[in-house]
Amino acid sequence: MKKHSLGISFLFTASLFGFLFGVLSMHAYFMTDDDVFTILVTKGIGLALKPYENIYWMNILYGSILKHMYLWQPHIPWHGLFLLTSCYLGTWAFLAALYYRNRPVLSSYLFAVCFFLIDTRFILTLEFTASSFFVFQGGLFLLLANHKEKPTDGAGGILVFFCFLSSYILRPMMFELGCLAVLPLVIHEFFLKKSRSLPVTSKVALTTAFITILACSTHDSQYYAKHPAWNEFQSFNSAIGELISFRFLKYDEQKKTLFDSIHWSRNDVDLFDNWCFLDKSRFSIKNFESITNSFPTFDWKKQNPIEPLDQIMTDPTDHLIYLACLCLSLFVLKEWLILSIMTFFIFLIYVLLFFLMKSPPWIFEPLLAFIPHTMIYLASSPSTSPALTKTQKLAVISLFTFAMIFFSNQYKVNQYKRDLEPYVDSCLQKLSDTPDQLYVIWHNTLPYENLNALGDFEIFRKINIFGMHEFERTPVGEDMLKHFQIKDLFTDIVDRPDIFMICNPDEGCFYIRGMEEHYHRTVRPHRIFGCAFFNVYRFTDLGKK
Repeated sequence: MKKHSLGISFLFTASLFGFLFGVLSMHAYFMTDDDVFTILVTKGIGLALKPYENIYWMNILYGSILKHMYLWQPHIPWHGLFLLTSCYLGTWAFLAALYYRNRPVLSSYLFAVCFFLIDTRFILTLEFTASSFFVFQGGLFLLLANHKEKPTDGAGGILVFFCFLSSYILRPMMFELGCLAVLPLVIHEFFLKKSRSLPVTSKVALTTAFITILACSTHDSQYYAKHPAWNEFQSFNSAIGELISFRFLKYDEQKKTLFDSIHWSRNDVDLFDNWCFLDKSRFSIKNFESITNSFPTFDWKKQNPIEPLDQIMTDPTDHLIYLACLCLSLFVLKEWLILSIMTFFIFLIYVLLFFLMKSPPWIFEPLLAFIPHTMIYLASSPSTSPALTKTQKLAVISLFTFAMIFFSNQYKVNQYKRDLEPYVDSCLQKLSDTPDQLYVIWHNTLPYENLNALGDFEIFRKINIFGMHEFERTPVGEDMLKHFQIKDLFTDIVDRPDIFMICNPDEGCFYIRGMEEHYHRTVRPHRIFGCAFFNVYRFTDLGKK
């Protein structure tokens, strides 16, 4: 037991040193704008006039924790730190799992190489969905490694508990998806190997984790049930989610009759695809349901058939995972059956996610990265040979080479983003020069992905934003409209000296055509300010047509 405690402590120290070195030598950034929205809403800046705990894609417990932590110390980057901590817990747990295996030295080396080859991508470009699965898989492997033949002390069980709980409150959907994706491996380890069974500490940790998760889920449901405005938004979000996430919406002759019946033009479809739902009468739940009901319940034509193949074949991160799997497979040839089943199962999930839900890559890539991590875990099983063959030695050298090349490229990209930070800050600073203004921002127009994830984001405290994205129809957005005394933002943008629009040229054209088609007004954009990342416009009315 003492040896196990020393091993856990050593791995804690070693992995913590590695993370601190990485954080100090490179900057972490966010992969998508959702994490930036999480910070702005819980801090009560930018998008929000006051702090909210309502980050509907996360558990309400996490939103509440963030809100109170930002109220206590607003300059500390709590959300970025939590994502990095989750990645660190997942790394620590996975290394601890390898420590209790038959070949810890080889497995630790393979992990170190694949860490630079694969995992650094998820750590340097943080995303709450990927972080959720990252910490989940670490807890899972530690749970699998902790059995009666090699029991750990209570520290292992506590680590498993926090890994699972962190995964759930960050992204409940990803935790549930993770539980589904790992089923073949869990069945293989615990049900097909009759000698395997969990010690009491792991059973207690697992039971406690799932009871706590159930309590968090119940609290989340009850919270939103007690808040009618957020409950109404959930209905709206469910309606648009069915179309934006699950359907390939296209204006063509086949759908023209349907769009005519709800008074949608081709331009309205373009507005919808670009998250502009400002016209509440046109972009209503009733119209969304009419479009949804026109599709078959089960339809495999929801996606452009080229996109899935294109994503698999062209994404550089996926290529690295394939290379890692190819090299690592040489160490687990005796486990080919379970690996084949698990790989097929994960790709089956991918097909369902992509064709049925238009899954973005940051949902599938963590699932794909689970395969090489499983290979590393199985490479140290008792059934593998202790001596390396010539082919395996060549694979070790190849993995090291791939890792160094990729990490070098990662460092260059990271350095480029760090060099851009002062310029991005100066562009945002110009928006905050006059605080009592509203900027209507189209989806993904601001360079959120170029902001340091460990920054304080205080520059947004003097910038009022109404974003055309997930929070557009939430109480957060409604409060902002009331503050600026706006009844219909689609038309009130025009001729208001305190309202500006940040958009690209195509989005500006969609808005101008919308005013012409539905309000018979000709509006003209005036570029007030621009930079390499975005342009700011004011719109004036040239008169009715």
